[in-house]
Amino acid sequence: MGVFRFNFTANFANASLLREKMKTVLNSAGLPTRQQRQLVHVTDELFSNAVNYGSSSKEDQIEIEIQVSPEKIEIAVSDTGKIGQPFDSQQLQTHLNQFNGTALNPLQTFGRGLGLIVKQWTDKVTVEKSRLGGTKIMVIKYLR
Repeated sequence: MGVFRFNFTANFANASLLREKMKTVLNSAGLPTRQQRQLVHVTDELFSNAVNYGSSSKEDQIEIEIQVSPEKIEIAVSDTGKIGQPFDSQQLQTHLNQFNGTALNPLQTFGRGLGLIVKQWTDKVTVEKSRLGGTKIMVIKYLR
């Protein structure tokens, strides 16, 4: 239980290290293996999106914060944003709200990870501007 914070540069090479850190945190929380795997995938998807869409260079910072309590797991991923692309939390939140659990267009080449992985495997997803200047996506998984 507690709060765990990790900072990585926006480089896909850091994804495996993040996955290992997440496994350690979630295992220490005593979560079932299936939930651990799902939350590792969720975090991996959020990290990948931050690298792809929320950073301008491999030196940009991405912050991950995990809060573990007996009632829930909260995961927040924050990025610096891309230079010249203004942050639009409403557009991203609208995209997430449109996903209702049904299959998305199979020909769509982007935007499926948040809907298919993140929204189905967590209980709440919110989007806001990060203190780093980009996007902060927060997910909550209630432990039942």
